Amino acid sequence: MSYGIFLDTNYGSRIYRISCTEVIDMKKRTKPTSYQAAKLLVSVNEEITAKAIIDRMMTQGRKEVPTNRSLAAKLKKDKDFMVVRPNCSQGPTVFKRIG
Repeated sequence: MSYGIFLDTNYGSRIYRISCTEVIDMKKRTKPTSYQAAKLLVSVNEEITAKAIIDRMMTQGRKEVPTNRSLAAKLKKDKDFMVVRPNCSQGPTVFKRIG
């Protein structure tokens, strides 16, 4: 049996006992994922390529950087970004943040 401070939480009709260390662990802030960090670097209505986002992440000292291809694939699926196609099909894809 461990000694310590316990909090009683009421979930439905049952009462659970949770130690304070578990409550502290649940509220601990975690480091954002590489995609979330990349998304924070782009301001609204800014047009940018995936390569430029990666360059910004590296200049800020981020050690884990996504690949250009994986970042572009996630940006294409995200509703906060709009794809602005270049005139030719071979150039890099330009993204515009709308939200």
